[in-house]
Amino acid sequence: MRVRLLGELDVTRGARSLALPASKKTRALLAYLCATGRAQHREALCGLLWDGPDDPRAALRWSLTKIRPLLDQGDTGRCRLVADRERVTFHAEPSAVDVWQVRALMASGIAEASTEGLRVAAGQFRGPFLEGLELGGCHRFASWLVAEREALRGAHVAILTALVARLSLAGTTVLLSQNRSFTGPANSDVESFCSSANGKTAAFASGADDLVFGDDNFSSDVFVWQEGLPPQLFIAVTDGAITLTWLNALEGFQLESATGLEAEPTWEAYDGTVSQEGVMNKVTFSSEEFLPARFFRLRRP
Repeated sequence: MRVRLLGELDVTRGARSLALPASKKTRALLAYLCATGRAQHREALCGLLWDGPDDPRAALRWSLTKIRPLLDQGDTGRCRLVADRERVTFHAEPSAVDVWQVRALMASGIAEASTEGLRVAAGQFRGPFLEGLELGGCHRFASWLVAEREALRGAHVAILTALVARLSLAGTTVLLSQNRSFTGPANSDVESFCSSANGKTAAFASGADDLVFGDDNFSSDVFVWQEGLPPQLFIAVTDGAITLTWLNALEGFQLESATGLEAEPTWEAYDGTVSQEGVMNKVTFSSEEFLPARFFRLRRP
């Protein structure tokens, strides 16, 4: 059995998705027990979802009767939902819940994870945490849901950042139509994709404006990817402002500048303000600040 919470709630046994309870609060209870994975006091669960004048304990008991068949491992009869008069607990193997796998990877450290482990973790995300499971009037549940979504969104970005940085530095092909924040596909389709015979160079056209910074010409552009390129520094000129961007996952690299490219140029570490936008570092100059001509590079000291 598997429980998927990253996206719409989904419970599967084998290759079959199980029918979920019709009650949205019952589905929310199921998701909360599976996400937390620890014993929950009945009083706390009542306050989370049924904080009203009706009989919250009766509502909780009714919801548990709807959840139990889903979490009962039918082939062995071993129940994964354990409840007594005071507490309710969901028991499962660590691999049974997608959120548990992502949290385990984050806890052990992204730097320590294998590239394949990062691939698997990135593939767990099908959408926002518990997509479509918002509940009106349940303020405690809403607060918990917002906090979990934000934490898991950060984990998703961190995993994608590390994965793209590793694959890019290794010269491995990555998804060309990924947007610049690496949070999903570009906002327009790819057209006229072509690749060299050896697969080392690829190009495509797209009307997307979220692939690179400064793309505001409102027309289709051609994008090129080439295997084995060194860490890349991007430059864009928009409305008199000059913007430099590069992946903030490129650990150990620093931005350096020089005012000329003579035989032995003097390169100095850039000591100005570097902001972050998504997974990119960003430096912006006005045209006046950029003069006299300045040259930039990324270098590992």
